[in-house]
Parts: sequence; structure tokens; C-alpha cells
Amino acid sequence: MSSRKWFTFMSAGVIAALLTTACGSSNPDSQGPSTPSGNDVAQGSQSVAPSESAPAKDLGSLQIATPGVAASSSFVFVARDAGIFKANGLDVTIATGIAPPDTPAALIRGSIQAAAFTGTTTKARAKGLGVVNVIATATHEPFVLLAAPGIKTLQDLVGKSIVTGTPTQTPGTQTANLVKAAGLTDKIKVVGLTSTAATSAMFISGQADAEYVALNQAITDSGKRSGSTIILDNSSLPDMPAVGLGVAQKLVDDKPEVVSALVKSSLQAAHMMKNEPDKAAPYIEKEFDLTHDQAMNFLKAMAENIVLTSPTDAEFANLAEEYSNLPDQTITWTAELIAKTWDTSFQDKHVQELGYAS
Repeated sequence: MSSRKWFTFMSAGVIAALLTTACGSSNPDSQGPSTPSGNDVAQGSQSVAPSESAPAKDLGSLQIATPGVAASSSFVFVARDAGIFKANGLDVTIATGIAPPDTPAALIRGSIQAAAFTGTTTKARAKGLGVVNVIATATHEPFVLLAAPGIKTLQDLVGKSIVTGTPTQTPGTQTANLVKAAGLTDKIKVVGLTSTAATSAMFISGQADAEYVALNQAITDSGKRSGSTIILDNSSLPDMPAVGLGVAQKLVDDKPEVVSALVKSSLQAAHMMKNEPDKAAPYIEKEFDLTHDQAMNFLKAMAENIVLTSPTDAEFANLAEEYSNLPDQTITWTAELIAKTWDTSFQDKHVQELGYAS
């Protein structure tokens, strides 16, 4: 199995540990736990204290939209809570209540400065809107299939139902691909809903036999439907740019130093999560309400798929193929078109400066 997968299937012990705790934070904009000893911030293969370096230029305030306190945006929370953004001159707040379709307009309007919705940004850019993706940190989003008691495999869902996102949302698309790959397209009913709350409610109430949702949602919902278990992840799907940040093109043009600091900070946080989990664990514990051991297991699972280098042409091609299979497409998706929705220059620059590898 590729080392760039989000989830090699977790051991039963890891799943059990994670399923005992609900994810989330009662105050997602809180400043997080105290910084580790020495106020360490990941820099290349070492950690240095910002206070020992020249103070970063104050680049002002930055608001980042994320899909709640979710595993896919955990690098953003680590960068904030560990003081990495501040060390690079950014005063960051996180907005968790903006719907993905609203983020391109919010970026262009300037009410937010970055958004952890790379797919939404790609689709908006392809339609001519002034937004662009500037960093990718993973090749699979952390989605899993949570099944009702007694269901152990995808085949067990024949004649039953899966609730997930709409056919044009990533969870819905991936559900269709996983079911198709198993040759079960006409044998499993897939229900697509626009609201994650509605998805949870349908599964928890027993109206659906499984749900394909973000890992944090699955962990929470498993505690509300006794005996439910995670039976499948998306590691069998092709690699593609799946987790990262998009910004307004105007921000790139007018304030490249802000975008540069944003990308550098994100890389440093992702590097810490992948290579220095002991330092990242306190922030994961706080934001996801996990014990230390659970946080370490969580980071271990995620580290398999964290990628610090820019997306490849092959990954762009995989994403183009996925989008081409979406219903009612008016855009002819190609690897070249996908590539034009990304500006990888900032990531390429900082990966080289920081001495990072994939």
C-alpha cells in the first residue's frame, strides 16, 4: 500500500480508542493549550524557538474558514495553537461556520483570507472566479464508512443504504466510487444529503444502515448508535490533492508575503504532525478532546498521508478524472485545467527552504 495514503486501515485497538471519544471543541476559536517547552516551532528537520530568531514582521490578521473542527483541517489548528502562525507574523482566527459553496465569494470579498476547501476553490477557479489553491498537505481526505451493528463489510450492505453527501460533494463522490469499485452500484442505495447534521441524524436514528462521513463525525456518531463500527476508509482511491488551502487571487497579487507566511506556517504544522507527533499531540488532544494516547494514534494514522511537496501531474489527472465522472458537468476537466487552479510556487519555495521532503 502506498505510503501516501491517509489511512492504512487502523488496528482494532486504535479504532476502539478513537471511538470512545467524541471529536470537537466547545470553543473552536480559543487559543489552545500552552506551547510546548521552549515554545518550539518546527523548522526543517529541527525545532527552534521563535524567540531565538529575529522577530517576524507583523503581517496583520488572517481569518481561515475550515469545515468545523475536523481532521482534514487539523494542520490549521496545530499551526494556530502551537504559535506557528504568530512566529511567522500572522494573527490567525478560525471560522468554522461558513458553508463550502460560500467560501469563494467570501475570499473575493475579503471577509475571510483563506479556506480549507481545495475542491470548492478548484471548481470556482475553473468557472473564472478569482480564487486559487496555494498549498496541499494530503492526498486523501479523512472520510470513513461507519456501519450499523452487525455490518462488517461493504458487501454486507447489499439491499441496505448508505447516507452521505450529495453526488457533487466529496463524500458523495467517493461513496459512489467505492460502491462502483466493489461492483455494487445497483445493489446498495446511496442517499445524498446537503447537511452533515441531517446525515448524522439519519444514521443515528436507524433510517440508514451506514454513513460515509469525515472521521471526526464518524467518531462522534458511533457513540450515539451503540455497536456501530468503522469498516472502510478511502485508501483504495487514487492519490489527488485533497487537503490544503485556497485564497483569493487578489491576495496573492497584492500581499504575496501574507500568502507566503500562510503556506510556510501550514507546512511547518503538517511537518510537526508527521515527524514530531509528541509536539503536535497536546494540540490534537485539546481540539479533538482526546487522551494523549488517542492523539498519538490519531497522528500516526494521519501521518501516512501527510504530503509536504506540491501536487503532482498524476494527482491532478486523478482529480480531473473524478470530476469528469460527476453528474451534470458543464466543464471539460483535464489535468492541465486542474493545474491552472493551483499556484504551487509558494509551497515549492518553502519546501526547498525548509529542507522538507514528502
